[in-house]
Amino acid sequence: MYFKADWNGMKKGNNKIEGVYMKKMVIAAIGFVLFGLVGCASYDEKLAEDIKNQSGIMENEAYLQYMEYDKKHALDENGYVKKEYVDDLRREAITEKKKEGKVYLTFARNSMIDARYFLDSDHKEQIDTSYCFINAGDTVYATSTLRYDENEFYSPKGYRLYSYVDDRKSLVQEIGMDGVIQIPESATAGDYAIEPYGEYVTVQLNFKASYTDDLDKEKPADDVKWYVGDREVKNGTFNLEKDTDMIITCKYDADRFFLLSSTPEYYYHDMDKVIFKQRDSDENNYELKLKEYLTVSLYSDVERIVQINDEDEQRVDSKHALSIEKLKYGDTVRIRTDKEWKMLESYNSDLVITNYDKKGATYIYTLVVPEKGSEFVFDPMKYNYEHGSIDFYCFNKLVTTTQYLAKGTSIYYEAKDVEEGFMLAPGTHRIVVGDHDETERELNSISFAESVNVRVELNQPAAGGKIIYYLDDELINGKSCETISGKTIKMQIQHWEGWKCDYKEATYTVSTDPNQTATINNTLYVDEIFIEDDEHKPELTVTVDQSVGTDMLIRVDASGQNADREEQAFESGFLVSDKKVVDALRIGTEQPVYITLTNRALQDGKAVKFEIEKEEISGNIRKQSPIYFADLTDVNDYPVQIYSKNEYATTKVWYKAVRIKISLVDVLKYKNPQTPSHATLLTKYEDSKSYIKDGDLIEGNRNVLVSISPERGYYICGDKVIGASYVNTMCYSDYIRDIDKIINDHPAKKFNSVSLRHKDSFATYKYWLDGKEVDGNISYKDGQKLKLEYTITDDVHKFSENKGGWLFGIGSSDKNATLEVELKEEHNGTEVDREFFGILLDGEV
Repeated sequence: MYFKADWNGMKKGNNKIEGVYMKKMVIAAIGFVLFGLVGCASYDEKLAEDIKNQSGIMENEAYLQYMEYDKKHALDENGYVKKEYVDDLRREAITEKKKEGKVYLTFARNSMIDARYFLDSDHKEQIDTSYCFINAGDTVYATSTLRYDENEFYSPKGYRLYSYVDDRKSLVQEIGMDGVIQIPESATAGDYAIEPYGEYVTVQLNFKASYTDDLDKEKPADDVKWYVGDREVKNGTFNLEKDTDMIITCKYDADRFFLLSSTPEYYYHDMDKVIFKQRDSDENNYELKLKEYLTVSLYSDVERIVQINDEDEQRVDSKHALSIEKLKYGDTVRIRTDKEWKMLESYNSDLVITNYDKKGATYIYTLVVPEKGSEFVFDPMKYNYEHGSIDFYCFNKLVTTTQYLAKGTSIYYEAKDVEEGFMLAPGTHRIVVGDHDETERELNSISFAESVNVRVELNQPAAGGKIIYYLDDELINGKSCETISGKTIKMQIQHWEGWKCDYKEATYTVSTDPNQTATINNTLYVDEIFIEDDEHKPELTVTVDQSVGTDMLIRVDASGQNADREEQAFESGFLVSDKKVVDALRIGTEQPVYITLTNRALQDGKAVKFEIEKEEISGNIRKQSPIYFADLTDVNDYPVQIYSKNEYATTKVWYKAVRIKISLVDVLKYKNPQTPSHATLLTKYEDSKSYIKDGDLIEGNRNVLVSISPERGYYICGDKVIGASYVNTMCYSDYIRDIDKIINDHPAKKFNSVSLRHKDSFATYKYWLDGKEVDGNISYKDGQKLKLEYTITDDVHKFSENKGGWLFGIGSSDKNATLEVELKEEHNGTEVDREFFGILLDGEV
């Protein structure tokens, strides 16, 4: 829980100061007008004084207070209270109010609750919580709402009123959610505070497992292991946040036991693992009932050859028992023998004959292992229904002959032939064998209902995959569809990279409910079918640097690890070295890692720094740009993303580890420098290449990339100009020191232009600008070199004097010349030909 009660009455931008500032502007305006009307200073002053008196402003409390600040030289040139006077003025204001008998009331902040306070029961006169004085005996009316919807497990309880005497905090009273808070009549001038408070509501989950032995005695199954999420349950109980949805699983010794039943009913069972549906908010007790495997002994009155379930043939007689081991209720045993075995069932009460056949000289018996005393004789052929027929399934097999079913056996059913306009009535389409009469009643109550128009919601899982829905083989676009009951919606199921799902396709039979949600095969919600691969879950490590100090409280929440909040809280204590708050904890990736920091105030120039790196299974390390927080209220369930939203489904990157380091560092606040004329200045982080925004926090030793780019038609002067722009990398402390000089040393200048002409038909022109051949109209920077290669191509014309050559004119020519001119700003707009370079022909002056 966070507490904060700041007094902001003198901060720039506060309504009180704005009011005073407005008064100042009014007086200034009056003075300006009077100055324009009269020329006599003394008359001017008198008239201004009269106007002030008649306006009533001399009786205005805010104006008088403002003038008092001015006398104390507490105002800057803009009319705002200077920073160094704010605390003194605050104390003076509070002291004056207390002298008047006022009670200074502050309001503590709770990060989970949005609380508002009013002076009236109709909640129309809201209190400014930054600066509040009130009379003894007055009443405050409060309202509260949860700040975050996802924190529904947190419950507001009411308000506490505290008094402060000689810096000692005392509880005056606790107030319920009606929010009527009365300041005591006996309250003297002093400090009082109101705090909204609540609590995390938890429930206790209870877990029990038992088994029955060969003598049908129930015993505790102590070696069964229960898990809530990925956390093992200890001592048969687990405290969980109220209304939190968690996957609950258990494991048992599948070599010794088989599963009889569970409370509540499980939705997935494979080998030794049982998974329950996501916990319902009212479901707190979980129980597993197991049975030791049965061993059935077969005896024969005569010697015979026996084959059990197509295994090797064996001989059995009255002197030797033939054992069939590791049987469970519902198991089927098929026996082939060379002689009729009329006494088979009589001799072996653990097996019930469900079928008998004879092929040639071989007798074939089919038997089932029933639960003792609970056999239900199920003949699917005796049940008939109006408007359609039914197929029954037991043990994932279609039932066409009489079956002896043990208590607890599931009978599933689905429509076979349905009359047009009708559908199988909605429900689970499953019957659990129990009492004979009750089971018969349920079987006979199966019915077909007339189809109706309904709406079906087509949900997508929160994580793990995607479902594509089809109706009548047409793709459904949207989050819902309208259809008629009895229709079948088909689903194509696609799992994300790193996630598993036992389904590729599924169906949903539309019920008669006017508003319903499609489920997988009418049994499972879409969020229940995706399981993240353990190898896809990274190990989370959160490290606190010793620079953080002794007081900070840290809470870390991650997918699959949302334990009791109090257990997650960590007090750093005196850190001699770095401390691992979370050490290589395996977490899920469907949600970010949420971090909350409390119990520490940060002074100016300090910030909490998050350094985040993720290690791929390949060993490659990905580092994110550091994140800084100057206010810990910003670190309330701050999300650290493992995968971005567009990466979840398809990225092939699996992370082995996610590491977060938290430290306290010195920072500077970035402020946009002056804007250069005709240019744009941009500053980026050198490591991430992301732009730095006004107000960003930066460590002084962090490198930044600075660029000054010209507007169209301009160029940047100075050193370190690459292409058209100035580009340089430096540490931020150097940037603060040098940026103004950098801007001044790299002004943007306008490009000049000249027109390159080919004046003579009897000669060739070739122009070069800084080594690049150019022609026509060209732009140039001041000081660039323009070169002309001029060649006369006929025998008539020649230079007025030879050009080029070496010592004593050797090698000079009267037909060819190469000359260079440095272009200056004054050349702008000039037409350039040979004469610009000083080339004259014979006869020209």
